[in-house]
Amino acid sequence: MAPLLLGVSLAGTAGGCALVQADVADRARAALGAQGIEGVEVSARYRDVTLRGPADLRDRSLAAVDGLGAVREARYAPTTQAPVAVAPALGARYDGTRMVLTGTVASVAERTALADAARAGRPAVRLDDRLDVDADAPGIPAARLRAFTAVIAAMPAALRSGTASLQDGRLLVAGERRSAAVGPLARPLAAAATGGLEVTDNTVAGAAPAAQPRAVERRLADLLVGTTIQFDTASADIRPESQAIVVRAAEIMRPALAANPVLTVRVEGHTDNVGSPARNRNLSLRRARAVVDALAARGVPRSRMVAVGLGSARPVASNDTEAGRFQNRRIAFRVLGG
Repeated sequence: MAPLLLGVSLAGTAGGCALVQADVADRARAALGAQGIEGVEVSARYRDVTLRGPADLRDRSLAAVDGLGAVREARYAPTTQAPVAVAPALGARYDGTRMVLTGTVASVAERTALADAARAGRPAVRLDDRLDVDADAPGIPAARLRAFTAVIAAMPAALRSGTASLQDGRLLVAGERRSAAVGPLARPLAAAATGGLEVTDNTVAGAAPAAQPRAVERRLADLLVGTTIQFDTASADIRPESQAIVVRAAEIMRPALAANPVLTVRVEGHTDNVGSPARNRNLSLRRARAVVDALAARGVPRSRMVAVGLGSARPVASNDTEAGRFQNRRIAFRVLGG
């Protein structure tokens, strides 16, 4: 019985309590470490344990110590962390004629610097200033502000359209460049990277002007001035004398579609008003498909063309005369895309 009496005696003394508390705290720390839990403080009052740490570690921490026989009761006290001031995102969007600025700045001076940069790109660019001024917002470090304003100023000269954003030391630029090279954006982007910003350039080379939709459609329309692709009567067979037009149309389409991957050519079939509307729609569709087949046979990607039959719904001349009906029996090309 002597050892039992000695244990009770020690536990009833201040020194005995200290030993028990230290042992309990050590066991709790070991249990937390075994679960890979860090950043949680442990204190003990006899066999009662208090854990202090981030709120998201509460459940894991309590589960780790609850199984310890030495612990009578465990409680968790979440620690509060002061919120970290994060600068709001700043954005600039250019659509070819207008520059839109968005986000929150800490001062009128910052807002003025951004607005001046937007105006500096090209005098004809309209400024749409949607910036908010909040004195409680974190200010933009001077070097970052200089880098961002330089990018904004270069956007109209470098891009047909695009966006730029700045947040937490990250600068992202995206859009369609006016040429294959980065051009006027090269220097400000390099300076931003040298100045410590994480720069992501997602700009892509735009199509050459000759491969823009309107330019391609105009060339195809010029090809058909005073003539048309002719078919045998009431059929979708292209006449031999019109094969040269198909060849020339293919020569225009192939390089344009290769240079601009978003273009699509709509081949429209039209008829005069002789016959029923249903018959004319069917005939016009078959003729449009025949032209698509002929162009595909000459190297134009079939996936980039679509055949449409419009029948007699869109005349370009009067159907009261043979000359007018001849003009209405036609194939037209519409070029779609960016």
